[in-house]
Amino acid sequence: MVHSIRKRASPSGPPLAVVWRRVEVLRPDPANPRSHSAKQIRQLVRSIGAFGFNVPILVDRTLRIIAGHGRLLAAQELGWREVPTILLDHLSETQARAFMIADNRVAESAAWNNMLLGEQLKEISFAAPDFAIETTGFELSEIEVLTAGGSLGTRKRSRRPTRGRHRQPSQAPASGGCSAGIASVAATSPTPSTRCWRAKRTLSSCSPPTRPRST
Repeated sequence: MVHSIRKRASPSGPPLAVVWRRVEVLRPDPANPRSHSAKQIRQLVRSIGAFGFNVPILVDRTLRIIAGHGRLLAAQELGWREVPTILLDHLSETQARAFMIADNRVAESAAWNNMLLGEQLKEISFAAPDFAIETTGFELSEIEVLTAGGSLGTRKRSRRPTRGRHRQPSQAPASGGCSAGIASVAATSPTPSTRCWRAKRTLSSCSPPTRPRST
């Protein structure tokens, strides 16, 4: 059964309709120059599983895929039988192929504002502690760098202990407060990696205990 949602015509093009079609009728383009790694498919699976299929697959009049090959593979991994599509029958064969390339290439020209990105990730993690932050598409190691004020592709170097000196043993956290919060976060987090990251975020938000001044 086909379900469609029609939108008003825009001044620059024909009206577009979102149509749910069975996955077996869609035709992946063997000439698609964009490849999809297993890692990216896993990211798409997490995204669709968490947010739904919010970006329809674009197809031509023969139901050949113009954009959305990776999303189709992710939907198949999830066991979906139907996916949302948009028919771009106003494009010629040449235009469809050019748009396939442009849809991927133009997105590569964008850049991240690392400060704003880090702030967004912090807000998400603190506003919804049980939310799987990896569904954003970033690895936990990248999120740690960004939320600590770093940039993508870089890590803050840790100081090495000076030769001839022994490192002081780390002090155990005070009972209650932070310890209870970390234990609670670890108990409710879905995966070991997420438990570790959320525990670190909880610890970093705790103020160190105040030591009494010597008189």
